[in-house]
Amino acid sequence: KHKDDDDDHDGHDHDKHKDDDDDHDGHDHGIYDPHFWFDPMRVALAVEVIKDELIKSDSANQNSYEDSANNFVDQLKALDEEVSVMISTIPAENRKIITTHEALGYLETRYGFEVLTTVIPSLNSEDGITPQSLKNTIDVIEKNHIEVMFLEAETSSQYSDTIEQETGIRLVSGLWVETLQENQSYEEWLENNINIIVSNLPLEVNDADDHDHDHDDNHDDEDDDDHKGHNHK
Repeated sequence: KHKDDDDDHDGHDHDKHKDDDDDHDGHDHGIYDPHFWFDPMRVALAVEVIKDELIKSDSANQNSYEDSANNFVDQLKALDEEVSVMISTIPAENRKIITTHEALGYLETRYGFEVLTTVIPSLNSEDGITPQSLKNTIDVIEKNHIEVMFLEAETSSQYSDTIEQETGIRLVSGLWVETLQENQSYEEWLENNINIIVSNLPLEVNDADDHDHDHDDNHDDEDDDDHKGHNHK
């Protein structure tokens, strides 16, 4: 269960996202990650700030602002719990994501996902891909036995055919990371994105890594036996 006091929630500063894990994949995340809306409790903090500013400029309606903010924060807490339950169906080992650009950092931190890499190594989707970032994505997919890649609805996916052909990965489109669809609420937006992710991640743990690890261990054991067979005098 997530801590309620979000100041201590993730133990590091997402405002300067590039400090996390020394740029994570060796590329620059940029100074600020604006995509806080992937964490409902971060949105709740923003609601409190907005409420306070409204009261400063319109104190006569303080009670109305406070009631509205409190109601929305309650909805956000319920949404956070709902999302947590949805994600709990996916084994922790399978919560590995590859997507278009660096928009899921807060989702990663809040709900235990791991964004292995992004095709566009930037917080800004308009920065575009490079031959090196494309190669890196393919390498990460193959190394980690990733089965699915999530494409963003707002960003061109012209590179996706190349990745699919090179790796055989299954492409899933439809993530809306920076805009709402028409007549869509924030809650509906987040639920839709989470549903796309959860319904396409594997439910069974891939034992390929365990197999490789066991193979290495067995190899080490054989080496030890061979080593012991030599009689050092």
